[in-house]
Amino acid sequence: MSKNYYQILGVNKSASQDDIKKAYRTLSKKYHPDRNGGDDSKFKEINEAYSILGDEQKRKEYDNPPRSFFDGFDPFSFGHFGNFRQMASDIQTLIEIPIEDAYFGCKKHIRVGMKAINIDIPKGTKNGQILRVPNMGVKGYDVYGKEAVGDLIVKIQVNPNDKMWLNTDGTLETMYTVDWIDAILGNETTINIFDRVVKFKIPKYTQNGGYTIISKNGFRQFKKDNEFGNLKINFIVKMPSKLSDKQIELLHQIKKTV
Repeated sequence: MSKNYYQILGVNKSASQDDIKKAYRTLSKKYHPDRNGGDDSKFKEINEAYSILGDEQKRKEYDNPPRSFFDGFDPFSFGHFGNFRQMASDIQTLIEIPIEDAYFGCKKHIRVGMKAINIDIPKGTKNGQILRVPNMGVKGYDVYGKEAVGDLIVKIQVNPNDKMWLNTDGTLETMYTVDWIDAILGNETTINIFDRVVKFKIPKYTQNGGYTIISKNGFRQFKKDNEFGNLKINFIVKMPSKLSDKQIELLHQIKKTV
């Protein structure tokens, strides 16, 4: 008989799309072949189930399959002689890359089940970006009974380095240490952003934890060479560890005037 995709994901038929997504994420992490204790066949089965139940239209077709005149069997799940037909489905996977690779673009060699696949990561790939590789999913049949092949759905996780990271809207953020004198008086300076040098102003009276946003000087736009998003520079004000007696006296004089 046809596979029970709800049972595979451990959810009820009345489960919401969010519940199905949560169940899939939990199980795919648990049985991922790259993890200790992973199970490649179970992982494929989970992905097959989610490719149907995770898509609202495919789920409707699965819940209400058209009937054939062959003894009441579903023709999209069984052959003419009662043999089970594997439905074509997408495979989903996650690739983690450093922020530098996301900015410049790169190639990643991954293994999905028994397949070795080269993935092109375009320039400016953002955190959470979805890439689709056609015809690299599960072979089988579509809902009309024709032979078909699913796609490989790749979700990208961009990992920060110790200086830069991407926030949820794609803004590139970084930290910049400001001398306390420059924090008070303001200054013009530069910062290195990947392959570019960006000029910016430190505003007068900058506070520790303050920031400035520079438009069109941040992370590269997806598949673009010369288009950039916003850059947010977060300031850390550096206080002196030691001052001379003369400097201390000058500060006392300033204190009396403010």
